[in-house]
Amino acid sequence: MKQFNILLLLFGLFIYACSKDDPDDMDDDIIVINDMDTMMMNDTIINDTDTIITVIDSFATVVLTITDIETLEGKMNIGFYDNEESWDLDIASRITEHEYAFALPEVTENTLSIVFDSLTPGFYAFSIYQDLNEDGEMEVLSDALPLPQEPYGFSNNFVPTLSAPNFSDCYFPVNYFDSILVEINLVIP
Repeated sequence: MKQFNILLLLFGLFIYACSKDDPDDMDDDIIVINDMDTMMMNDTIINDTDTIITVIDSFATVVLTITDIETLEGKMNIGFYDNEESWDLDIASRITEHEYAFALPEVTENTLSIVFDSLTPGFYAFSIYQDLNEDGEMEVLSDALPLPQEPYGFSNNFVPTLSAPNFSDCYFPVNYFDSILVEINLVIP
């Protein structure tokens, strides 16, 4: 009988606690967002008590870190690709025009980090070079012998030998909620 009374007491406490879940009785410092599709991802909300809440999306983030930068001049030309066709077009022309995303930060330190966020699942690859003369094109020895004359790098730290790399040599998978660190060691020709 004692066990029954304890169970009855616990059940009563449970019913009482559940009755307090009315949204009008909730604390003012908690925001419940029911209509997420009307909000932009990563928006910042400030409620009446100045509590800051960031709406976090379910997409992935890739942080690119470029290391082994020897010359602190020019700009780092960063092409971020999500398909083989665009990759092949830009690798062949040595100009980034068909990338999924692009960044062109100035080179001021020996290590450089760039964040690419709100990515959907898929396969992605980086192709980078340090544009020392800032002409927007990767300098090569000659058209007949296209050996890079400016520092360069690819995701997976792929180093080509006799030909330009394929997308499949450099891509990496990205899934929902991923937070991926990609490190590229710059190759100095």
